Amino acid sequence: MKRLFLLVFMLSLSLYGRVFLPKYNDGIQAVSIGRLGPPVLPPQLWTSPEFEVKMPAEFEPSRGFIVSWSTYDWYTENIYLEMLQGLDEENTMYIVVLNEEEETEIGSRIVAAGGDIDKVAFIQIETNSCWIRDYAPIFVSTPEESLVAIDMNYYADRDLDDGFPEEFAEYSGFPRYDLDLFLEGGNLMTDGKGLLVVGDIIYENNPLNSPSEIDSMLMHYFGCNRVLAIESMSADGTGHIDMFAKFIDDHTVMIASTTDTTHEDYRILESNARIMDTLSLSDSSGTFDVVRIPIDIEYRMWPPGWVYNTYTNSLILDNQVFVPIFNNSLDSNALSIYQDAMPGYEIIPINSSAIIHTGGAIHCLAMQFPDFPSSHDAEEGRHLPTVSLIERIYPNPFNSTVMIETSCNPQRSLASIYDVMGRRVRYFPQLPEARFSWDARDEYGVIVSAGVYFIIIRQDTLEDRQKIIYAK
Repeated sequence: MKRLFLLVFMLSLSLYGRVFLPKYNDGIQAVSIGRLGPPVLPPQLWTSPEFEVKMPAEFEPSRGFIVSWSTYDWYTENIYLEMLQGLDEENTMYIVVLNEEEETEIGSRIVAAGGDIDKVAFIQIETNSCWIRDYAPIFVSTPEESLVAIDMNYYADRDLDDGFPEEFAEYSGFPRYDLDLFLEGGNLMTDGKGLLVVGDIIYENNPLNSPSEIDSMLMHYFGCNRVLAIESMSADGTGHIDMFAKFIDDHTVMIASTTDTTHEDYRILESNARIMDTLSLSDSSGTFDVVRIPIDIEYRMWPPGWVYNTYTNSLILDNQVFVPIFNNSLDSNALSIYQDAMPGYEIIPINSSAIIHTGGAIHCLAMQFPDFPSSHDAEEGRHLPTVSLIERIYPNPFNSTVMIETSCNPQRSLASIYDVMGRRVRYFPQLPEARFSWDARDEYGVIVSAGVYFIIIRQDTLEDRQKIIYAK
């Protein structure tokens, strides 16, 4: 029935050229995520991290959050404006827009609505949908307290969303590592101490990997030593854990609760609550505290299907919590539960009733940007922190020799040059100098073909890349 709704909805908006896409994927949008087998993927420029990493918990310090805001998307505009209104001065709303024209239009709407444009930074990258939680990179920290981006596979038919982590990494300079699993950001959460919890739909979505292989990959890429897969809900359309569970600190987890004992999800939620209630804390000092919070599961005739009015789909940013509300009788109780469970936090209700039927709410619309020491610099203003090892490449394009100037310590740095297919054509196991040249020859001394190449420079756990164009 969701397929029927989506068809009617897409037809009704076809005159506008761009359409609002629901959070869930469906057959009408081409191949389902892994259920019919994952698509053939292009070669990846990055592989797995070769150093220890840690995935920060959502309740750890942040610098702000990223959203994808499009001028045609009236479902989310009021939500973003309410979030910006409540956002404290220490955090930034990073808004992903299509182009400069859209940036200007959205900036004007923010000002017209009385929003504080000084809390905003724009990023121009084209996307398919607003569900940035699911397709944005997952940020993990390194021993040097910098961040790297983990890029997971997203819906095959939303190519712009799936390509967002790569575009974002190129834009920001963050090193990017490819995790070859179909996994969305809304389907994982961590206590920040080594435990990663996912909805078990991850195994269904990756039929070419065994559960043990998937768990091993998750532990490696997210720096955890335990992976727990709990049962996803039966009919919310996504199977994501953020629709029914949330860590609010390193020893407390919220689990949704329904009073409808006849619904299949009653059994699922009660079982998940029992599992978490008996699960050992990461420091082995006891078991997790479980806070139950109501969920309103209703069947709607139009658009036809189950709607999950869930309060766990919230966003924690430092000492603030943005909680979805749905204009129903459970709102006040849910907000009171948050206030009691998270004393000292500012609980900010955000009306999400206009969007929840499409499969998500606040958490699904935003990806928090973790704070870390090396993200701070002496510059004033709000901007996206960047990593820069390459200072200048010239001439670019070049036709014989190109000079690369870096800020690296040559003895601690290496460089690789790749073609657009991800094949390495030249390798410098140690930089000859902080300023060095490339003569367009490969490892065998053969002049390469004219075209676009990427130079990747690595110093310790930091990496930077730039495009080089060779024109004979």
